Amino acid sequence: MKSRSTYKTLWFIATLLNAAVVGAAPSPEFLPTISASLSISGTESAKCTPTTCTKVFKARHSISHVLQLTPVQESALQSDTSVTIMGVPLLLGDDPNFQNGDTSAKITAVVPIFAEGPSTFQAKLSWKNGVLKIRLKGKADAIVVYDNGLPTLTRDTKDAPAFPLNTRIENTSGTILETTAYLRVIRKESAGGGINPDNSASIKARASLKSVGLTAPPAPI
Repeated sequence: MKSRSTYKTLWFIATLLNAAVVGAAPSPEFLPTISASLSISGTESAKCTPTTCTKVFKARHSISHVLQLTPVQESALQSDTSVTIMGVPLLLGDDPNFQNGDTSAKITAVVPIFAEGPSTFQAKLSWKNGVLKIRLKGKADAIVVYDNGLPTLTRDTKDAPAFPLNTRIENTSGTILETTAYLRVIRKESAGGGINPDNSASIKARASLKSVGLTAPPAPI
């Protein structure tokens, strides 16, 4: 497996999950999104030889998305309804305490991000008066052996490319709501460590992605 920086690994996770949302004041331009926020952070420690690195990677996610619903859409939130955010499917009926007519649910979802192990997400959903609030927290951990040599030590902060957030609500009858918001995120990355006389090394790295603002959809090609 090829090596990638901690930041690129976080971006890879976000891409797999179709994740990124942004904190913003409500605006008719962005409805049905009322507000949202994203924070993904990762840490990485590695023990390396001149030819391989064994890395322990840990990522943590915290996402919030608030959506405007019509009365018909809100009434359709029942046990057969699935809310998918960041590519994480949340079936309301997976809450053992949920009954049709309730206005909240707590759900645990397991999503395969790394081949080395599943990732667990905890979600809280609530809805009232045409507003659906989704809060999602999760973690992705993995131990990966790379087949190339020592990583480059870097420290960087810059804008990352615009990223789409797709949220879909559906039930057995079809799609209730699907919307995509586009945003900018700021990424930060730093790494440090030392190389030993035998060319082995110990590396520690940290990276994060954080939403900073909504943006217009990309122009059609």
